[in-house]
Amino acid sequence: MNAMNHAITAVALKKSFDHVPLVWLLVSVQLMEMLWIALNWLGLEYITVEDEVRTIADIHLAHMPYSHSIASAVVLAAISYVAFRRTGLAIALGILSHLVLDLITHVPDIAVVWFGWDLELGTGIYGLPLVAFAVETVYGLAIWRYVRGSIGLLVAVVVFQLGTLSAHVTWIRGLEASLANNPAMLATGIAVQIAVTLPLVWWLCRRSTAPEQCNTTSQQVLEEYGSAPESGP
Repeated sequence: MNAMNHAITAVALKKSFDHVPLVWLLVSVQLMEMLWIALNWLGLEYITVEDEVRTIADIHLAHMPYSHSIASAVVLAAISYVAFRRTGLAIALGILSHLVLDLITHVPDIAVVWFGWDLELGTGIYGLPLVAFAVETVYGLAIWRYVRGSIGLLVAVVVFQLGTLSAHVTWIRGLEASLANNPAMLATGIAVQIAVTLPLVWWLCRRSTAPEQCNTTSQQVLEEYGSAPESGP
């Protein structure tokens, strides 16, 4: 799933967990991807590509047993659930949402555990680039509709989705073609997408008609860390 769709998933979670700051949810939905970027930069995980990269079907996430395994997602979610008090469930769901969305779109490259198993999961939609483009577009628009997002958020969703079109059709040549000579560059490209989409979604939410939905009150923060007594009876 593309970076923008992961980001707006955080806004959907915010609708159900209004007390959780949006920034925490934004980080949670991309935590697995951030780990993937770091491990790729370190050479512990890697991708392979065909001799010519025309679409996402020519890009293979060949080795990512740590950042994108089911075990990793469950462990990270469990740690978050235990470590945080009132926000733990929302953050855990944010982490797991990334896994679920990738399972829906990826070819079978999501490992079950870190090592010892050959089983990898995924629907294979990324092997059908136009189908993947349609699924990601529908998902992004559906989430925007669900959260009753602003026009600005809609424009961002559409623009970022159209920005991936060259990776889904052969008749548009985009930056993905350069991966044939340097596949490791993909991690940097994804890092840039995350660095842009997360602050953008947060900012667009701040500018919406209900900016308080993007934040939390000082009292809620104090209660989260136990620095203030619980109010009420």
